[in-house]
Amino acid sequence: MSGAAIQRFSEFELNLTTQELRRDGQLVPLGSRALELLVRFAASPGEVLTKDILARDVWGQAAVEDNTIAAQVAALRRALGPGNHIQTVTGRGYRFIADAASVGAGAASAAWPMRRVVLAGLAVLVLVGGGLALARFLIPPAAPPPWSEADDRGLIALQPLDLPGNDPALTAYGRAFAEALRARFTAQLGNQRLVPEEGLQTRSGLVKAPYRMVLTLRRDGDNADVSVRLSRRGSDETLAVFSAREPIAAGGDPHRRTVLMASAKVKAAVQGAEQARSRARPEARRDARDLVQLALVAKSSRATAPTTLAQLDRAYRLSPDQPQVLDAYASALANGAANGWSAHRDADLARALTLSERALALRPDDLNALHIQEVAYLAGGRWSDAVVAADRLLAAAPEISEVKLDKAFALTALGRDREAHQALEASLAVRLPELENYRAITAGLVRFREGDWAEAAVWFRDAVQTVPAGELSRPGFGGLLLYLAASEARAGHPAEARAAIGRFRAAAPQVKTFADFQAWDDPIVLPLVAPEAMRSALATAGF
Repeated sequence: MSGAAIQRFSEFELNLTTQELRRDGQLVPLGSRALELLVRFAASPGEVLTKDILARDVWGQAAVEDNTIAAQVAALRRALGPGNHIQTVTGRGYRFIADAASVGAGAASAAWPMRRVVLAGLAVLVLVGGGLALARFLIPPAAPPPWSEADDRGLIALQPLDLPGNDPALTAYGRAFAEALRARFTAQLGNQRLVPEEGLQTRSGLVKAPYRMVLTLRRDGDNADVSVRLSRRGSDETLAVFSAREPIAAGGDPHRRTVLMASAKVKAAVQGAEQARSRARPEARRDARDLVQLALVAKSSRATAPTTLAQLDRAYRLSPDQPQVLDAYASALANGAANGWSAHRDADLARALTLSERALALRPDDLNALHIQEVAYLAGGRWSDAVVAADRLLAAAPEISEVKLDKAFALTALGRDREAHQALEASLAVRLPELENYRAITAGLVRFREGDWAEAAVWFRDAVQTVPAGELSRPGFGGLLLYLAASEARAGHPAEARAAIGRFRAAAPQVKTFADFQAWDDPIVLPLVAPEAMRSALATAGF
């Protein structure tokens, strides 16, 4: 490690050049923010660092919420393990009190701003001295731009309607379909936008869309055969095709589900193409938009969550005031907490709300940010706040089925059965495949509260089938098996109830009684909406 700035304390070695922490030679996994925090502490051993100093030097902001700093300090303490390394100075901040020794070229124990000045001076000396070969090693490569300057990212040119002549009803239907489709591609609902064929006028000039969408309609009796085709501009490569047959209504209004399915397929194809575009760029030159694109996955899971958050944390560092970055980062944090994947639920939810508030301050009509806030309230068990947020969102975008499910879920947890029933029925009018698991869980809870045992059993059976097997052994989703057992028992199906209990015992053998289950369950992921009814039903089935 010759020539490196290294600080040693206890059994640790912190390399300030490679930004690595090792314990007895072994790399210590540490989040990027916690690592920056440690570097800052190591720069000023024994000094009290106020929260304002940490906010400025680590987060690069004038103000950061206290619980955000506390959460990162806690993460750093956990990584360091037993030992009094970081002392809390009540009312002031924190002090790094580990015995430390600096070795190598840089003065690691110098004050934080001093390190920047010394490095800048080194660069000047190299340039003045004309040591170009040495400069290649001492001057870091150019950092990627904060946000992509490629204004064509996510732009789709909507071609004029392909319609047969002399059919006023089909023409009216086609125009209504195109308008409904266009409404699904606004800045408030995602990063893809529909633009005219001639292009989009920007400050830097006219920008051509890299993708082209053609909407074709043909009559077949009283029906319209609808085809939506997405391709790359300037080539015959087809990226997506959506087809459907719909009755031509008297008013010419297209079926909402068809529009949603078509837009979802097009957006997924554009997202995949943009991801390939971002992946093709050298890693050192990926900007915040690239990182946001690469963080998006077809289906989030416990396994994909850490990689997603790491990508979004890098994007946030590059462009902390870009609404799309704030939305994506806040969404990942809120969804991880809502699904039980987060190891620091409260801190992640607090940060998700902070990020979404900043996004709304930058773009008040940001529906994604509103939705994130609603999910964060759900994940925090703030059911009343979730209902208010859902109503606010539905007032702006009444077609979003997931929000209706969210509202039904929160209302059921609050015991507001009639309203929950209405919200659920509204959500069932448009059924999208990606919501099947959530819909089944929510519908099962609503029907269980209503005492419709046979219907609840049907929904819980569907929910269990769509949950990955490994999740059934975890708090939250594992409770679906007991909800299924209780529903089957109440519906008069004792054999099915005992089978569901058997599956639960195999998945969570440590949970032996209903009291154990109440202590083990995660009431945020799966609330107990009727505990006494569930307890008595399970007792009859032998649990």
